[in-house]
Amino acid sequence: MKGAPQRLALALLLLLGGVIALLSRGDGEPPDDADLMQTAAPIPDHENGYVTLQAASALIQWPDSDALDDRLLAMASGGDWDAELASRALADNERALAIFARVARNRAFQSPPDPQPALAPTLGGVQLARLLAIRARSATEGGEPAAAVEDALLALRVGKRIGTDPHGGFRSGQLAMFVGNLALDAIADALPALELDAAATRALARELEAHRVDPAAWRAMLAANYRAERLELLTAARAPAVSDAGAAYATPSARRIAGWLPNRYLIQPNNSLAALGAQVRDQQSRANEPCKAGEEQPAALQAADLLRPNAIGRRHLAAAQSGARFDVNRCEYDTHVEMTRAALAVRAFERDRGAAPPSLAALVPGYLDSAPVDGFSGTTLRFDRPRRVVYSIGSDQIDEGGRAIEGDTEAREPRFALPPLEAS
Repeated sequence: MKGAPQRLALALLLLLGGVIALLSRGDGEPPDDADLMQTAAPIPDHENGYVTLQAASALIQWPDSDALDDRLLAMASGGDWDAELASRALADNERALAIFARVARNRAFQSPPDPQPALAPTLGGVQLARLLAIRARSATEGGEPAAAVEDALLALRVGKRIGTDPHGGFRSGQLAMFVGNLALDAIADALPALELDAAATRALARELEAHRVDPAAWRAMLAANYRAERLELLTAARAPAVSDAGAAYATPSARRIAGWLPNRYLIQPNNSLAALGAQVRDQQSRANEPCKAGEEQPAALQAADLLRPNAIGRRHLAAAQSGARFDVNRCEYDTHVEMTRAALAVRAFERDRGAAPPSLAALVPGYLDSAPVDGFSGTTLRFDRPRRVVYSIGSDQIDEGGRAIEGDTEAREPRFALPPLEAS
């Protein structure tokens, strides 16, 4: 019989798995995760920035044409400028942008505990942030860099408010940093034409510094993400391993074998949740420290992986740990804030003295309250005076001298190339 060897091998595999299951300790007691499960008390709709974002998102007038869509996205990110298209898009969305601005004035930002209903307003927030970036760039193109900075500061305030969402998890964190990065890019775009004295530079730099990621909000965001991961893990524990919950992270052969194994062998929810909680608390403890390099997404479960108890639970833990890449986004964003602070101060110093400062330390206290910090090292950012580049050591912790490396990621080698001194 042609299939007999395969059936025998499968029977032996299942027998071995059963022996391992008997030898394993099995699932533990339910973990104490009360600290991670706490959610904020609901707030009235008129005080909730999320409700305001919903209202603004509902009014967006975005072109149906893919070509126009691509051009708007490009303009928001510094691509070729089309003044007529920008003017039309801003006129169509004047009311939506006015309501979007109110997000910054709301007392708090609180999306529903269930993340799915929040998806549409989140996508709307992305479009509104792009429109705000286009408005800021339009001001710069029109010779009004100060107005562009005002729009950028508005975007930063909106982003900071979104970043305090107690239910948002990584979704709101990504949106907050997306809005903030667009704002910082708008300031960089306006920088060559900005005329700021030392006092104005210090005030603007002080406001920028206040928009770094808030450690308390970051810890709340991590807790919200724990709740989402917890729900997904418990769903997998209740579902057969060959369902969508199991199929998402297993090879076809592993899924076939998993169908023969009891779920209580494949996943130990209590042990897994205890380990997941420990991971999240460790990330929370480092909320105001330089970040560790993010891990790659773990490989799909192979058939051999299923011989070890709690295979699916361990895969969940590995996937959650790979979310440390999001922590790199935090360090990248904070570094972007600090590089922008440094660039503003260098330009003001040059206007006053006719030459670049010898180091970033020379900007304190005349132009900055404190030296700009590299989010990837916790030390002062680096400054290559001859090349006119402020830069970070980056996530790889290798000093490349601020060189632009083709195909490199922003996180690996963050840099801010200053405009030519002659533009002053």
